[in-house]
Amino acid sequence: MTENKYPLVSYILLALLIIIWGVSWPIYKHGVQFMPPLLFAGIRSFIAGTLLFLFAWKLRHHIRFKKHWKLYVISAILNNVLYLGLQTVGMIYLPGGLFSVLVYIQPVILGILSWWFLNEEMTIAKIFGLVLGFIGIVFVSIDGLMIHLSAIGVFLALATAIAWAGGVVFVKKLKNQVDFYWMVVMQLLLGGGTLLVSGYFVEGVQTIVWNADLIGTIAWGGTAGMAAGQVIYFKLMNEGEASKVGACTFLVPIISVAVSAIFLDEAVTRNLFIGMMLVGTSIHLVNRHKESSDKEIVGPSGHRLPKKE
Repeated sequence: MTENKYPLVSYILLALLIIIWGVSWPIYKHGVQFMPPLLFAGIRSFIAGTLLFLFAWKLRHHIRFKKHWKLYVISAILNNVLYLGLQTVGMIYLPGGLFSVLVYIQPVILGILSWWFLNEEMTIAKIFGLVLGFIGIVFVSIDGLMIHLSAIGVFLALATAIAWAGGVVFVKKLKNQVDFYWMVVMQLLLGGGTLLVSGYFVEGVQTIVWNADLIGTIAWGGTAGMAAGQVIYFKLMNEGEASKVGACTFLVPIISVAVSAIFLDEAVTRNLFIGMMLVGTSIHLVNRHKESSDKEIVGPSGHRLPKKE
């Protein structure tokens, strides 16, 4: 799954990330009731960026803002302004668990983009695994898709997935040029600041309902949900194959749907078990080592790539 010399650490971090993100969806769905979406997205991102900046203050010379500012801006637009903004607005139109299911077509998109732009290996088993994983998460909420389907919500979910996949590929492409930690910090600060300013003028702070629930969701989002989650995710992406890490995050919607059912009274379908089995099979197919029957690797231009030793 990863090129890391310490694979066990990577798997532990991945498991932690899946839990954090799985719990975060229903938490954000609850919190956005009390604060307009752009402001809610912006404040979580900006707080996370500020905390990470202060945490690594002594290493600020690695930022090289004058040299890399254009890259930071592009990353902030893809990974924050578009991804986080569209995500938070979209949750208004669909249940949190269902919206997360639709967004998680992202690993499929990411697998294609990683094959095309990052020259990652693409086998038939990996293609089948990615598609199977998405079918699995659709099974998890198939009843919800029929009941709560919203054209605007679906569009925002798909747009979120595309922006997310594009942002991940962009950051991974630059891993040898820009310090990944500061890329994350800058995208959180610049993106969060942009969303806050936009929300201030478009939505207005007078609509905010300050209460314990809102403060709690902002605290979670600014620390575990955004600060820890973003650093872990991009660390794993930079150390391993993007498509493989992405496939493992298929588990996030399953956790999200389960948590949403417990705390937000969102229905859990009887197809949950089928979906979980499909997702498990998907992760196995995408992450398994190539065997003799899986020797052919197709390059983005359609030609066969030599098998790596």
